[in-house]
Amino acid sequence: MRQGIVWVIVLIFTLLASCNETEKTVYEEEIYVFGTLIKFTVTGVPKATARKAVKAVGEEFQHMHEDWHAWKDGELTRLNRAISKGESRKVSDFLLPLIIQSKQFYQQSEGLFNPAIGALIETWGFHSDELPKGSLPSFDRIKELVALAPSMDDVQINDHIVSSRNSTVQFDFGGFGKGAALDRAETILKEYGVENAIINAGGDLNTMGNPDGRPWKVGIRHPVHWGVIASVELENGENLYTSGN
Repeated sequence: MRQGIVWVIVLIFTLLASCNETEKTVYEEEIYVFGTLIKFTVTGVPKATARKAVKAVGEEFQHMHEDWHAWKDGELTRLNRAISKGESRKVSDFLLPLIIQSKQFYQQSEGLFNPAIGALIETWGFHSDELPKGSLPSFDRIKELVALAPSMDDVQINDHIVSSRNSTVQFDFGGFGKGAALDRAETILKEYGVENAIINAGGDLNTMGNPDGRPWKVGIRHPVHWGVIASVELENGENLYTSGN
């Protein structure tokens, strides 16, 4: 959801056997959301069905982009404002699963993955649609936020009511939000009868099925020059995420 990271581009090679158009169709579409191009490659269903399925995913992604965003005026931002004032807030079924998942990831990583440090991320200038420019942030402010130690352990969930013992907690789902979105996209595609697809979100790639019973073959592009430096075969449900240059 954050621009500014130079993603390694993943090239998809769908090595499909030649067959009758009515039996096997390949539908490709790109949409722009989360600050990146997301490419869908869907096979095995009529193109009209694939088009409807991708449209439904696109609409869901736009909803996510508004209400999971750490600095746009959506539901997550309104929750962060409430927490900063020491208030609790009722959250929707759309946002609640990410907060629950954030707590799980925090506990599983023994605190190393901490989606509660949004205030620290903002201090470094990353809560913007453009890369940070100018001088470095105040190190006194950074030390202050580190000392206040906002964490997912501070977050309390009572049904749909979310609060925090620490008003410095500010949620930022940039570390896993795109992956959660791609998982949700798979669910929507399946609802439309899609069994074989690959979703590429700027180097974060989810797969569904295996066309013709063979793995998806994915090439990883050189981050600077044109050309493929490695290839990976992905079985049904295996995902490949890349980051940086």
